[in-house]
Amino acid sequence: WLYDRLGGMRKKDLPSRRVLKGDEALAFAQEAGLKTDGLKGVVSYWDGRIKAKEIALEALRRAQKAGAVFVHQAWVDVPSLLGESARDSRDSYVVDVRDTKTGHHESIKAKFIVFALGPWMPGTEKSRGTHLILNKQIVSKNIVRPASNGSVLFLLPYPNGTTLVGTTEDVSEEDPDTIVPQPKDIDYLIREVNRNLPPDKRVSYEDIQESFAGQRASPGQGGEDSSREIKIEFGEKHITLSGTGKFTTARLVGETVAFEIIKRLKMRGEREAGPGRRQEQVNSASSPVEDGARGREAEAGSSPMARDEHEDEVASLIKKLKDKKKHRYVCQVTVEALVKIGTPAVEPLIEVLKDKYEYRYACRAAVKALGKLGDTRALEPLIEFFKDEDPYVRIPTAEA
Repeated sequence: WLYDRLGGMRKKDLPSRRVLKGDEALAFAQEAGLKTDGLKGVVSYWDGRIKAKEIALEALRRAQKAGAVFVHQAWVDVPSLLGESARDSRDSYVVDVRDTKTGHHESIKAKFIVFALGPWMPGTEKSRGTHLILNKQIVSKNIVRPASNGSVLFLLPYPNGTTLVGTTEDVSEEDPDTIVPQPKDIDYLIREVNRNLPPDKRVSYEDIQESFAGQRASPGQGGEDSSREIKIEFGEKHITLSGTGKFTTARLVGETVAFEIIKRLKMRGEREAGPGRRQEQVNSASSPVEDGARGREAEAGSSPMARDEHEDEVASLIKKLKDKKKHRYVCQVTVEALVKIGTPAVEPLIEVLKDKYEYRYACRAAVKALGKLGDTRALEPLIEFFKDEDPYVRIPTAEA
């Protein structure tokens, strides 16, 4: 149940998991091609398979459409993150890049650098994972079994009649560019496979069609104790990501880093501009709605009565926003009304975000309103709100 919920799976997407016992479990294991000695039960569940290469390429294509520039097979020397390879040039870095094919050197100027180097990151602990491709299909279903060392064994049949076997997780000191499977890793995988198969289906070295190994960086200890987490460290003009992570967390990590860069560049710009220029920047960055609100305030004058009228109107609208009995359409109309009021609604809307556990939908509505208002005072609260684990909270916050 927990796996289905965390994976976002619904019955209309994939069938639900099943727990099989007795004869049903025995029949399932025999059909899959596993040995049945000591079998107590089977958990059958569905999962999705991704095409990692295609997803990565699609992300690059979309970034390119948005204006990103990519340099393939280039080398940047990183003896230290703030060393000679990243020369400090007042408000930016100058990074020396070398084309590994042509030897051409070029200097690239950047206001911010993100070091996302995976196993190439200096100082990270690394783990080696080895996989085998067997030249025959030894099981008919995707199998996940506990391994003898406490980790897991994967047996995945491929449509072309082969089987993918994995994986190992050992501390690795090798160069990521030259890493290869070690004999002890291959021996271990063959031994674990045969531990789960009937005697007449066991495999040997002759059944290995291909073997390959990769490295995963970890912000902590390597090997079996390695973590899948990403450690994010913030410098004045750079961010370092230690660890490799997974596809499932890649988007969240990217969004977190992007928000942090925007915040730091804005803070840097304000420091360099000075108080007078800073106020000018804030005013020039206001939205048309905000400008309209200022115009209405000017027309109404700056008397206490005019301010009180706004306060009463905003307070009434915020109360409607928090009313859990109201239909969602009422919330949408309320958001539009708050946006029309403009600047006086900003602080009360920010206050709504502090009650995210009690007024979940009201908070999402407040996020939309703050996004439309475009007031810089909402930037810090929105960045904090974005850290929520609920995707239905993060998505509108990212849009705002």
